[in-house]
Amino acid sequence: MPTKCENCDTVRRHNNMLIHNMNRLKESYDVLNKSMNQYSKSSDEQEIAIKTLIGAFMTKQKIVNQYIEKCAELEQKLEAQRIKTERVNRLPKSYSCASYVIDLIYPTVEGMKEFAEETPEVKNTGKKQSVDYTRCPPPLEENYSP
Repeated sequence: MPTKCENCDTVRRHNNMLIHNMNRLKESYDVLNKSMNQYSKSSDEQEIAIKTLIGAFMTKQKIVNQYIEKCAELEQKLEAQRIKTERVNRLPKSYSCASYVIDLIYPTVEGMKEFAEETPEVKNTGKKQSVDYTRCPPPLEENYSP
């Protein structure tokens, strides 16, 4: 009969516990590694999705900025047109004042007379004066003789 060692039984029990703990640790490691791989894949997919969304956002932001600039430009043109319209609307009111007409319009008209072409003097030949039709044919009612 072989002699049993008391220490051997405790060592075996202890060895079995360690093997059992190591198996549980291996299973936990496998589950953890699988979860890490899944998170890594989803993280990569999310990164790609975020880059795509940022690109789409930047494109749309550029378009919105162009519309804003166009609106600002049109508002400036509209304001300039409003100013011109207001000026034109006030012009008839200013014509109603006789002093405005005398001071501003009449000197302009008098100045334009200086630039008007002088009409040649017509020699009196004793004939009836006729109208000179240089640009259009004479009317039929008038007795015209060339």
